[in-house]
Amino acid sequence: MHQYKVIISLVMFLGGSASAPWLFAELDKESVAKGETLYQQICMACHAPDMEGGIGPNLIDPFWKNGDSPEAIFNTISEGVPNTEMIPYKTIFSEEQIKNVRDFVLSKQVGLRSLVRAQYPRAHFSGKRFSSELFKTVESLNQSPLRENLI
Repeated sequence: MHQYKVIISLVMFLGGSASAPWLFAELDKESVAKGETLYQQICMACHAPDMEGGIGPNLIDPFWKNGDSPEAIFNTISEGVPNTEMIPYKTIFSEEQIKNVRDFVLSKQVGLRSLVRAQYPRAHFSGKRFSSELFKTVESLNQSPLRENLI
C-alpha cells in the first residue's frame, strides 16, 4: 500500500497549534502577571528581558529542545537541564511560582509550535486537488512529534 508522508504544522498564529491544545485555553492573567515578575527578577539574567536569549536559549522562538508542553516547561524550570547553566529552580521557587513562570513563558509564544509528522493513506488524496481541507476528512495512520534542534 502506498502512503503519502506529509509534514504538517497546524498553526494558530496567536500562540499555538492543534497538537498543543493547552494553548487554546486562556491562561490565568494573575498567574501570568506573577510569572512575569519572577521572570524579570531571576530568569531575564540568562534569557534576556525580551526573552530572546543570552546565556540561556530564546524562549519565544519555535525551537524547544526540552519540550514545549506545559508539563515539559514546568519540568525544565523545576528540574533544570543537566550539564547546562539551567539549575533546578524547585529549590528556589514554590510549585505555584514555577507554574506562574511557566504560564508567563507560554503567554509569550507565537508562531510555529509542536510540529507533527503525520502519515496519511494515499487513496484519500488520489485525484483531488491538494488542500488543507482534505485533512479534515481523514484520520492519519500515525503521528509523531518532530524533535527540534537536532544536529
